[in-house]
Amino acid sequence: MRRMNSIARSLLALASLLCSTFVSAQIAPGRSGQSSMSYFGGQEAWDTLAEFGECFASQQRTEALRLVSTRPDSIEEVDAYKRIFRPQNQSCLSLASEMRISYQMVRGAIAEGLYRRAVAVPPALAVVNAPEVSQVRNFMDAALCFTAKHRDQVRSLLATTKLGTKKEDQAITAIMADMGTCIPANARRISISSPMIRVRLAEAMWRLGEAPTGHGAS
Repeated sequence: MRRMNSIARSLLALASLLCSTFVSAQIAPGRSGQSSMSYFGGQEAWDTLAEFGECFASQQRTEALRLVSTRPDSIEEVDAYKRIFRPQNQSCLSLASEMRISYQMVRGAIAEGLYRRAVAVPPALAVVNAPEVSQVRNFMDAALCFTAKHRDQVRSLLATTKLGTKKEDQAITAIMADMGTCIPANARRISISSPMIRVRLAEAMWRLGEAPTGHGAS
């Protein structure tokens, strides 16, 4: 990720089923009159992405819901992403006026923001009956399958870890054996990163109507 004030276009490509390959995606506010630029990464970058997701879910709820209403890793998702993040003023980016991160992670951060803000789930997006392993077709399905059976465990993971941290990775590693029961046998050798697993679990919690402890739907 880097900080800069400029107008950027999204460079997107489709991800395969359960694939963790990251694609460069840029979000820029389109403000003019400034030309300063600086770079940052590591945990600061992850923290910025998490803050952006929660801010966007709160302040631009209609667009947030439009993005998460698409099927993950689909052409529809890419099209929605490009429409939503055309060059424009993105106040949620604050000083981090450009982010280079996969569009899948941007969607995931926004989905976790919807969960953290306890945004009411539209009926069309709500999941009443989570898929069983025989019905799993992508990692979002697997996340729903697992989360429906381990809601308190996932809630604790999201509450006690931060995006992109070692603690998050350890917590994800600890649940992988159980999560494997929701992943078809022919897909278990495909790699996916801990941050991506985390945001898919967060989206699953939201779709299942769950909220962080002490929050009600808004």
